Amino acid sequence: MDLSQAAFGGLVHAIDLDRHLYPRRTDRNVRRRLAEISSGKWTQAAADAVSSAARATAMATQASARAATDAAMQAATQAAMQASMSAAINASNTP
Repeated sequence: MDLSQAAFGGLVHAIDLDRHLYPRRTDRNVRRRLAEISSGKWTQAAADAVSSAARATAMATQASARAATDAAMQAATQAAMQASMSAAINASNTP
């Protein structure tokens, strides 16, 4: 449902046209849905989807930052160990 459809549904309910368009007892679900749309509940699914996407994005950002930090620390540690081993070997070979 898009915004224009929701607006029409809300208007139909607001002016009580829904009772004239859907007068039968079996139409009460339609009237109930028009009442929900009128109160703005048609947007809840979209709001939930956006909220879920925002949480997923935040989690992915944190995970990637953590992975990048871990990789950088590991590379720095390995470089420092390699440099110290090379220095020790060079020092032991020097007369």
